Amino acid sequence: MKNRNKVLAATGLSVALLLGIEYWAQKSDPEGYNKLIQKQRYAMQLQKEKQQEYVRININMPDMTMPSAASFFKSIGNGIESIAKTFRTTPKSNQTPSMTEQQSLQYFDLETIIRYVDKLPKSDNAWPSGQYANLLMEELQKKPMPASLNPIYFGALGSLESGLNPKAVNKITGAKGFYQFLPGTWDVYMPNVSFISGAQNPKFNLEAAIDFSKDNYGMLNKNSFFQKADQREQQLWLGLTHQMGYTRLEDAKFDIENLPTQYVVKNRDGTIMYYSDGTIKTRNLQEEAWSHWKRMKDNLDLYYGQPLAKK
Repeated sequence: MKNRNKVLAATGLSVALLLGIEYWAQKSDPEGYNKLIQKQRYAMQLQKEKQQEYVRININMPDMTMPSAASFFKSIGNGIESIAKTFRTTPKSNQTPSMTEQQSLQYFDLETIIRYVDKLPKSDNAWPSGQYANLLMEELQKKPMPASLNPIYFGALGSLESGLNPKAVNKITGAKGFYQFLPGTWDVYMPNVSFISGAQNPKFNLEAAIDFSKDNYGMLNKNSFFQKADQREQQLWLGLTHQMGYTRLEDAKFDIENLPTQYVVKNRDGTIMYYSDGTIKTRNLQEEAWSHWKRMKDNLDLYYGQPLAKK
């Protein structure tokens, strides 16, 4: 009698514990809980169908014996562990995927990127390849990225924009840092960091470039020509969009030959810039675009022309 009471007490305690865990799971992660319940119901339905099929085929069912107390409590323990494991491993919808889930990084390691950055053209004040590659890999693994926005793209673009010099400043436009941000664009992507003090910070500049490039990818990917392009061609268009701006390329119908050859240059305050002889200063955007395209391609070819990635 005493043993029976102990079994009943232990059973009641286990049931209460299971109910408590179920209540906690439902409150802490409703979405995950609902998915779990759906899975359990589906499993039970499958089990029921299998039993019905077994009865239909095998008229003489084997004797069904009651499980022992040890096996009963073992099954309860397994159930508790299963529920706990599910809610430990099921990510919530707003969690960022890990590095191994990012297509843009799965074929790259630090040594590969350092060797590639070593080959890129650089300015006299460029960051050391290892230091830049470390920062690049660290920042890229924080966010899921399209395959084209990989370390090769950012290395090639940084070399083209600044020679990988975090302190670079364009004396005409005022653009700063690795990826040569202008104040207006900087304020959009780094609203809590001052352009004056933050644009030449390597980490902040790279963070802004990653977010800016991801937005550019989203806009370009609305076009069929971009969707059909291979990874290297997508990176060429992404690099050109970084420099020229998406709207300008869209107005030119993504045909470089449609870009203006006489584009009026303006000062930072928006006023027209003049040469010393009084004539209006203009830019040839076609020429600049082709030059940017060619130099970006040269940088990318340092990787794609040689199999540096892990096999």
